[in-house]
Amino acid sequence: MYAWVAAGLWILGCAGGHGDEVVVAPPDPCGSDWVAAFPLGDGEAMVECGSPGRLLTPKGTEPIEVLGACGSGHRVVAGGLALLGLPPGQPISPLRPPANSAALVERAAWRLAEVLGPEQGLRPGGAQAADPALFEGIRVRTVRKTRRMGPPVLVVVGDRRGRIASAIMDREAERVIDSDLLDTGAVGWTEVGATSAADLDGDGQQEVAVWARGEGGAALRVVYRVDLGPEPALDRIWTRQVDRVSCD
Repeated sequence: MYAWVAAGLWILGCAGGHGDEVVVAPPDPCGSDWVAAFPLGDGEAMVECGSPGRLLTPKGTEPIEVLGACGSGHRVVAGGLALLGLPPGQPISPLRPPANSAALVERAAWRLAEVLGPEQGLRPGGAQAADPALFEGIRVRTVRKTRRMGPPVLVVVGDRRGRIASAIMDREAERVIDSDLLDTGAVGWTEVGATSAADLDGDGQQEVAVWARGEGGAALRVVYRVDLGPEPALDRIWTRQVDRVSCD
């Protein structure tokens, strides 16, 4: 019998606040249509709670092949980075996004600086970072052009010192349309990313999954509902953060 050990750390904020943060109580990790999934290594992952029908990775969905119990969830086969366990439904195969120009990424970094606010403490002087994805300690992790009825928009995710900013911007990254700022309470994340917008749970609405990985096995999963209508908007609807994941 496998046992899952995970120390949970939860710090959430309000959606669409352009940098405002409010700490609220965490939701039930098993009380939604999706559940967190975390890689275990060697092509395996653990899926919390129940037995969902699909495993979401950055490349899309894959059918779940259960290998054994893992606490209240399951140990499963994972061909990619395990993000979420989803209810049964149609396969999701996100399109590979086109490459972004350095100028677009640089403008996206400037806009994320508006969401994250000024850097705290001493700011180093001297030469500026040559990488367009770096600006004032902010690292741009994902810039995805998202099509809709009307001009396309960008879904942009970046972070600085444990604070993760997700934003919808106009197609040229000249304006932030809506944003959300999540303070995870961590020093930083080694990897942060976001999926393409897709209907994850089959309710006819688009969602985006944001993930982060840190040293020692720390992991974060966030789900945003994305309104791609005349007034694009982000609505954070689910968050799960743990300090460590293992099946011993």
